[in-house]
Amino acid sequence: MDIDTVDVKLEVNDDQGSVTNFVSTNIISHDSVVTCGKCEKQMLYQEYDSKHRQIHYGLCWIVGVEDEIDFTDTSTIQAILKKNTNKSKAKSTFICEWCDAVKKTISGFANHLIKCKQNSVMSVNNEVLNESDVNLSTTTITHDNDSMVSCGRCGESMIYKEYKNIHIHTHYNLCWLEGEEKLDYLNENRMVFLLREILPNTTVKKKFICEWCKDLKKSVIGFASHVKKMCHRT
Repeated sequence: MDIDTVDVKLEVNDDQGSVTNFVSTNIISHDSVVTCGKCEKQMLYQEYDSKHRQIHYGLCWIVGVEDEIDFTDTSTIQAILKKNTNKSKAKSTFICEWCDAVKKTISGFANHLIKCKQNSVMSVNNEVLNESDVNLSTTTITHDNDSMVSCGRCGESMIYKEYKNIHIHTHYNLCWLEGEEKLDYLNENRMVFLLREILPNTTVKKKFICEWCKDLKKSVIGFASHVKKMCHRT
């Protein structure tokens, strides 16, 4: 097999035997553009495999290539989490992408996901939200790392590699590239998703400083609500 291609197949083992999350004979090159089935974000396969999987603790799949994960299958979920955790020497803390709950064990997190996923809607600040809105991706264009881009939030120009690795953290990921769809600051659930996306897996709490009024918020939901209700209009 060519060193620049990969046979996309994932098998994870637990104490009860082999648990196959998905089986595929698809051959994907590292520079192929793929779509994450968990969040619908598009990226190069190399980025997906080396970094993006970790955002979801390995609980994700490639659209059209891998089978969708059954979040009600506890044994499979635990096996994937174990495989993902073994790659990191740090003690793992699991943060639910749907409700922000924090779990400290694999079994506790897997059991939580069953209950949380069974809810067809999520609630943020007592507002009923559609899950598809949370996972709606605004990224429709791919860029080379050395191509020049401009941030739609502040207008600053830079190479794409700097934008995706450094600059988005300036805005807590609440930004977009010129030429792409502008972020809707009234879409609170979309902002919550974007804020969680850039937080390390081990982060439980983070301080957010509003770019408009310099107010300090200590939670993802609190900050998203603040931006929606007040400061994006100024």
